[in-house]
This record gives sequence, C-alpha cells and structure tokens, in this order.
Amino acid sequence: MAVVLLVFVALNVMTLERLPIVAIDEVSYSDPGVNLALGNGFVSTAWYSQGDDQVFASNAPLYPLVLAGWLKLVGFSVSTVRLLNIILAALALLAGWLAVRNLGVAKAPALRVLFLILISTGTGMVFAFRFGRYDTLMMLLVTMSAACASIRTPILRAASLFLLGLCCPWAGLQLLPYLTLSGALLLVFVGNAVLSALVPLAVGASFGLASLLTWLKLSGSWAVFRSAVMPHVGVGRSLPEVCPSWALLLAVLVVLIAVNPGLRVRPLKSPACIGVAFGLVVPFALAQLGKFPRPYFWMAYIPMAAATVGALDRTRWSSLSWALRRSIEFLLAVCCLVGLPAYVAIVGLEWRQRDYSPVVALVQRNVQSTDVVFCDWSAYYPAKRLARQVYLPTYDVGWAPMMSWGLQGGAPLPDEARRAISLVLVRPEAAAAVIAMLGGQWVDTRDSIGNRAAARSLRLPFGRRLGSAKYDLRVFRRTGPESVSLDGAHSNVRRERERSQASS
Repeated sequence: MAVVLLVFVALNVMTLERLPIVAIDEVSYSDPGVNLALGNGFVSTAWYSQGDDQVFASNAPLYPLVLAGWLKLVGFSVSTVRLLNIILAALALLAGWLAVRNLGVAKAPALRVLFLILISTGTGMVFAFRFGRYDTLMMLLVTMSAACASIRTPILRAASLFLLGLCCPWAGLQLLPYLTLSGALLLVFVGNAVLSALVPLAVGASFGLASLLTWLKLSGSWAVFRSAVMPHVGVGRSLPEVCPSWALLLAVLVVLIAVNPGLRVRPLKSPACIGVAFGLVVPFALAQLGKFPRPYFWMAYIPMAAATVGALDRTRWSSLSWALRRSIEFLLAVCCLVGLPAYVAIVGLEWRQRDYSPVVALVQRNVQSTDVVFCDWSAYYPAKRLARQVYLPTYDVGWAPMMSWGLQGGAPLPDEARRAISLVLVRPEAAAAVIAMLGGQWVDTRDSIGNRAAARSLRLPFGRRLGSAKYDLRVFRRTGPESVSLDGAHSNVRRERERSQASS
C-alpha cells in the first residue's frame, strides 16, 4: 500500500508544472484562494458571474478557503497550488483503502492493493486530481465518510460523519444529489445496516447547506451565487461524457456477473451488481439533473473499483478458464494504463512543449508592479505574482476568440477598470478583439512566445495533436490615453453598484 502511494505521489510531483496546461477551471477556482492568501480578500477577477470587488460565491467555496490556508504556509506558485490537490488525492486514496479493509469489502491484501492501483490511475480520477479543480476535496470527504462508517464506537462514528456531512455542501453542491443517490442505492443493496452511517451524514449535510446559504445571504453574495449556479441546474444532458477507465471497469463487472450464476440469483447480495448499479445510475442520473463531466467520474468509479475487488474476493479464480482469467486481467491492466500512466507518457513526449518557464520569463520581462494586466489563463500565475491587478477572459471584453469552449457572456468589465488596464498578454488571434473592446492606443511590443503546431505532431482523439506546443502569447502595452487609478476605478464601481441597488 505504501509503495503504491509513494509511486503515485512521485509521478504526480515530477509532472506537476507540465500537466495540465494552465487553463480556465484551475484559475477560476484558485484565484479566490490566492487573493485571500495575498491579503486581497475573498474575491476574484477570474469568476465569470461576479465583479472584482464582490465576495466569491460559487458551488464550491471550501476549496479556495483551504487553498488560502495552504498558500499561507508554502507560498504562491503554480507548483504549490497544484501540490495541494496531490496531497488531498493521496489522503483520499488512503481513506478509500482503509474503508475497503475495515468494512470487509476485500479480505485479500493483494486485492486491496489492486483497489488502490485502480483508483490512483483511472481516467476519471486523473481529471479530478490533476486538473486544478475542487473535485479532490469532495473525493476526500466521501472516502473519509466511508472509512468513518467502519468506526465501532457509535458516538464517535456519528460525530465524525456529522462533521464530514457538514463540510459536504461547502466542498461542492453536487455532493448533495450524489450522496442522496448513493444512500438510496446502498439501502437497496445493503439494507438498513447503512442507516447508522447515512443518518448522521445526512443531518450534517443539512446543517452544512443551511450554514452555506446563511453565509451567502449575510455576505451579500446570494444574487451572485444564483447567477453562477442556476444555469447549470437541470441542463439535462442525455449522456455523461466519455471516460475509458469507467467503461473498461464496467465491462469487468459485467463479466464477473456472467461467470458467477449465484450472483444472478441473488443480485442484491452481489458486489458486482452493486458496482454495475453505481456505474450506470450515478453518471446517467446526475447527467439528467445537471451535467456529469469527466472530473465527476470518480463518483461512480471509486464504488465500482471497490465492488470489483469485492467481487473478485468472492470469485473462485481457479474455477475460471485460462482465457477468461487473462481477459479479466487484460481489462484491468488497460483500465489502469489509459489513465495516469498514459498522461505521464504524453507529458514525457511533450516535455519541451509543456515547459512553463517561457511563460514565466515572458511575464517577467514585461510586467511591472504598477501594471494592471488583462491576460490569457495560461499567464495567470506569473502575472498574479508581479502585477498590481490581473483580469482574465471571464470578463466580457471580446474574449470569445481566446477559447472555443468557454462560458459566454461573462461579467461586464467596468469602464474604469477597462481604462486602468495597461498591458494585454493574450494569444495573437485574440489580440485584436480584446484591444478593440478595451479601447485606447496600444503598441505591439513584439515580445512573444510561439506555439505553432509541430510539423510532425500526431493527431489524437477529440481533435488534439501530440507534439504541438501549448503556449502562444503576445504582449501589447497601452500608450494612450492615460491609464486611470485602479483604486479609483474600484471606488466608482462600488458607488455605482450601491446607487443601482438603492434605486431598485
């Protein structure tokens, strides 16, 4: 177990700055915590539904709060921000392993190690803990809840689960329907025995939701919260996104059901059937309630992995044919290889193209401490360290060309803040639209880093190319009219907002 965790941490730390490419989700959920750690308040210039002087309000405020405390200890950089998720993921893996052991899911130590390998390498797991989002914190709360369910002392078990439930709405509102759905499935398959764990967890989650809504009301962020969250409720996608490890593990579970007639006779007592139920019901039900992107697949994948080792523990391996045993082993191996190992291999092949130091050097050459910068997501980390203020493409300043899949219609950038921007650092194809929206006179500094596709790049699924460079930025500086004071801009924005609220 310890060896698996050490290898997991080592692989992720070695590729920390190169996977993923700095992009929207990582910056959006990190910026409030970074601002709080730097003494600028719990605000954000990266969140799409609010202004730069409003208290951050999203579906997952706990992660940036934890991040702020972490950055106070270790300092701010791309590596330190990403390292937090690796630590949270390692703790989640450990908690999951303890749950499988203490709840008696798999008695064989080798199968518990297999469970650890599955959940440390799966595709959906990689999207959760490597892409700079808050999903890893949700994962930790869920696996800790499963581990705490095995505590034998009733008072200690109930208190632990209550506290974990209290944190769940703050960690991610999507945990509420997920926990409800998971609890219903466990009641169907396991019975009333799970109520001793579900009840305190549900009570804690209820208090957590009430405290979150109260905080949003008291901080004046309720309207911002609604505008951020409500568009994602009831979207009703018919299918979740594609996740190879999930599909392969589902195939293993189906095979284990097929080769064991006893499991088909008593399906409610079958770990494999429980795994199939979680694997199908969770993604498709949550996709209908809102959406189920790849970073959410851990919600189905972790229970499926536990069910897989539980089913293998109850299967007479020697009774299976040689071909069937090799087929199951092959599916499990591919299930692991298409996740973290594949991403590490891609990083190795694109080591030079994924190097973040040219971005840092470009920003250091051009950004001064007095600058107010509008920049692409990829330049966020060094720009945030050096500039007085940083605005990102969430603001409605003609940023759509910068991304083909981003949210449209972000919060409007106030005129005063627009005039305060003194430097633009964006992709060349987006520069004209951004500068036109900002207004004023600008000069192309001719300082840039190129990111044109490599001549021998290899096309991958989903339209991506292996070997293409990742960062393409160009610097433009304002020459006229004069930039305004950002402090004055903020004061004017606040006065304007207060007047509009008073009139309404």
